[in-house]
Amino acid sequence: MKVNTDGILLGAWANIDDDKRILDVGTGSGLIALMLAQRSVVAQASITAIELDDDAVQQAQQNFEHSDWYERLTCLKSDFSLWATPEKFDHIVSNPPYFSHDLQNKDNKRTQARHQITLTFDQLLKRSAELTTEKGKLSLVLPVAEMQELLDIAPTYQWRLTRQCDIKHNGQGKVIRQLVELRKSATSTINTLNSTLVIRQLDGNYSKPYKDLCRDFYLKF
Repeated sequence: MKVNTDGILLGAWANIDDDKRILDVGTGSGLIALMLAQRSVVAQASITAIELDDDAVQQAQQNFEHSDWYERLTCLKSDFSLWATPEKFDHIVSNPPYFSHDLQNKDNKRTQARHQITLTFDQLLKRSAELTTEKGKLSLVLPVAEMQELLDIAPTYQWRLTRQCDIKHNGQGKVIRQLVELRKSATSTINTLNSTLVIRQLDGNYSKPYKDLCRDFYLKF
């Protein structure tokens, strides 16, 4: 599971300031979980990463073991829609599979990671509501059309949009991704905070806001 910009954006953007227990759903290589562990210097959050694919689980475990935060990172092989645990999480993060109508990749692993076969938006929202605390948060990254599809059904599971960032490749382009934070309706009273982030300047170089957000995660930037 390759490192991609979607995962980097979510790992850097998610608000984890007060979180003690975080769950990364569909961790792949463990990228987002590792980023959150690196960021959680003060709170020292315990981070559980769940993944369905055997090879990805092995890769994530190896990455965790070779990191400075391995004592706070756990990777489990399980189907999130069926996973049973007594633990409640302060925050769930996910870069979820989103293709539902496109032709499926011949590579079964890539298909599973990219398509809503093993985890639908309904399942993600429902299980996240069940596994978070009363003030729990859910942070996601998706393309615009798929994000709207998810937001349309979010109220069914008592999730309310409280924070959103529109991502553009450059200042003249359209929005290509959206980052959102959802909170449970009964406990959320803050207004939605909206922002826009441009990844690259027109000259092709990374923009200052993108560098400011992600600089801690690049060796050369």
